[in-house]
Amino acid sequence: MDNLLDGSLSIDDLRDDLDKDPARCFSDAEYIWYELTERFGNISIRGVRSTDRIPEGAGVSYSGDVRLTASELAGLAPETLRQMCEGLTWGEGPEEVVRIANALIAFYQQAAQRGDAVLFRIT
Repeated sequence: MDNLLDGSLSIDDLRDDLDKDPARCFSDAEYIWYELTERFGNISIRGVRSTDRIPEGAGVSYSGDVRLTASELAGLAPETLRQMCEGLTWGEGPEEVVRIANALIAFYQQAAQRGDAVLFRIT
């Protein structure tokens, strides 16, 4: 993450790495991603820090922050998650929105287990 933020690694280099290991990228239902993260309130899904060092800007969470976010997400009761997703359909049924939210939670849990940092960027 530091290399990306200091410019010694480009976002294009990062894309190449993600193509090799797509499990390290959450791109499921990108059309609903930002709006979905709005529903999580003060849980830091969109990053703990903001940066404009990356084209189009981004939110950054280092590995310790990712662990905290994953822990907060894991503590959400299924009914709470369902309520958070209410009314956010974008052409999908409510069950599909909950499935996407659960996939996002799983992404953070896997990143936390690997000790990864997370870059939140909408393109």
